[in-house]
Amino acid sequence: MNKIKSWIDKHIIGNGITVFEFVLWWMMRIALITVLISVYKEKPDSIRVVQIAGCTLATFTVPLVKKIFFFVKPFQKITHRTQTWINITAFLTSFFGQGLDWYHEIPTWDKYMHLFSGGLVLLIGNELVNAFTRKGDRISPFNRMMA
Repeated sequence: MNKIKSWIDKHIIGNGITVFEFVLWWMMRIALITVLISVYKEKPDSIRVVQIAGCTLATFTVPLVKKIFFFVKPFQKITHRTQTWINITAFLTSFFGQGLDWYHEIPTWDKYMHLFSGGLVLLIGNELVNAFTRKGDRISPFNRMMA
């Protein structure tokens, strides 16, 4: 039990991720992989397979960017909250939209996703502006909005 606790402290909490976020990320990833396999078995040459696979890969974006571009300081300042926003978007569009076929079952699903995704893009953009801003620099609200 001590080994598990020390691993959690080092790899999860030490990186600024809450245990809730970590569990949520992996629940979403497992659900997306399950849907991907299910859709692939049903119709392997479907464009849905490519879309779900892309969203599943997107759930690993921030950790991969931080590992690959470890030498670029602004990338290291991107918070894990950005990954949570990306995961939520990928989960809603792929799991519900593609996997459960809500795009066809619920006529307004696409409109809701565009509305919701617009807000999430705003949050992700704000996180990226914060990461790429030098400490002490002030950004005008207009420039922050445009980013």
